[in-house]
Order: sequence, then structure tokens, then C-alpha cells
Amino acid sequence: MTVDSYYCAAVQSPENDLTARQWFASLPGQILQAFPDSPVYSYAALQEIQADYTRLLAKSSDNPAKAKEHLCERLMGFAQAYPTAPEAPKSVMDAGQMSESLGKTENACRYYRYLAEHFPTNALARKAGGAMWRLGGGGEPVPLQLPLLYSANDGDAHSFNLDQLHGKVVVVYFWSSTGAQVAEDFQTLIRLTDRYQDHGLEVVYVNLDKDPGAARAFLAGRQTAGVHLYQQGGVDGGVAERYGIQTLPHVFLLGTNGSLIRHSLRASQIDQELPQHLPHPW
Repeated sequence: MTVDSYYCAAVQSPENDLTARQWFASLPGQILQAFPDSPVYSYAALQEIQADYTRLLAKSSDNPAKAKEHLCERLMGFAQAYPTAPEAPKSVMDAGQMSESLGKTENACRYYRYLAEHFPTNALARKAGGAMWRLGGGGEPVPLQLPLLYSANDGDAHSFNLDQLHGKVVVVYFWSSTGAQVAEDFQTLIRLTDRYQDHGLEVVYVNLDKDPGAARAFLAGRQTAGVHLYQQGGVDGGVAERYGIQTLPHVFLLGTNGSLIRHSLRASQIDQELPQHLPHPW
């Protein structure tokens, strides 16, 4: 309650009165010194950062990106100042994801790299490593061998290896049955398959639902085309971690040699990218 009271005072105090903000900024250190075993210090530090961001966002409402960049640096500063705080890895991940959303790829990679190097045993470090791979600029190989969706429990004998499509341009569509736009995307991908299949295009659908039955139920009665694979875990699963997939649906466009051409595409953007890469052009 005390921390929340400080938060309100810092947010609501006049711009020319720094008293509440200065007190709030010093509060985490005071708590840590007086109660070193209490987790409240990290809560206070993060609330002070949020209060600072809220004030800056109100001042720069015409340029919110500036406030978000400042927030990213404050979150990184929190992790550096309190590396043993449970929230430290997530604060760096949040900074990386926010920077990436702002198009600040260099900053995002810096945050992800820090997370991977300083918190190597944390699950978020694996996500950070995948994100750095994804932001590597293209040209990276994308090995992928997964069970077929309709044989997901039958072992490796019914798995599919992306190498089987060598020589074709491949769209890999990572999806979950809970995605609001998936049904529309499927229609888009079917149209692309009809249009470009004879010119060297193949579409591979990778479902990341917790239960493959949910994916099969979603597909029941729908027209589909392409190869359907399954790997449970969503954005917390092994495939998502390896390739830095943070939201679903997510699209990779792969060249004829299996290397990444583009990532983070929307299904509606694929048609703009395809013609120049197809092995059998119009």
C-alpha cells in the first residue's frame, strides 16, 4: 500500500515539484537496505519505472515511441541494478520485445543478448536466443522435423522433414486454433497454393496448440492445402523458442535452399514477396 501511495503521488504531482518522484526513486534502495529478504523492493522499483513512463507518455503524447524507448532503457537498468530480482529477466525481455515492435532492431538484439548472456538458466534466455536468430537478417537455415498433425502420436515414422521440400519456395505458417485471424489466413494460403503451386510453392502449416485434437477440430470441414504438422507448446514450446516466435500466427518465407528469406510476415503480405523467389516464374 505504501508503494502504491508513492506511485500515485509521483504520477499526480505537479511537473515542477520533484519531491514525490525523488522520494519514490530512492524507495527501492531503502527497502532493500532495511529488509534485504523482502521482495517488495523490486515491486517498488518497477512501479517507480512505470510512474516515470506514465508521466513521460503524457508529456510526449504526440511521440509515444520516445517514451517507450525511455521505458526500455529503464527496464534494462532495473535488471542491471537488481540482477537477482525474480523480475529481472522478464524486464529485459519486455525491453527487447518493445524495441522490436518499435523497429529498433539493434536495440532489441542488445537486450536479447544481455538476457541470454546474464540469465542463461532462465527459460526466457532461450526465447532471447531464438529472437536473435530471427533478427539475424535472413539467410539462416531453418531445419524443421515434426510429426504430421494427423499422426502426431505415432512416432518418428510419421514425421515430416522440411528438407523434403528442397528446391521449392516454402511458406511456413505457425498457428493456433485460438487465433482470431487464422480462418481468414487459411483462405489466403489456399488461394496462394492454387495460384503458385505449379511454379514451385509449398505451404507447411505448423500447429502449436496444446492438444492436437483442437487443431483437428478446427480443420474439420475446412478446405486445406499443403502439409500439416504439429508441435505442442505455443509460444513457450521448443519450436517457438528456437526460432524466436513470440506471437501467433507467424509466417516464415523460405528460399529453395531452405534458408530464411523473411519472417514475421502476415499471410496477406506473402503474395508481394513470392514472384521474385519462385523457381518456376510466370
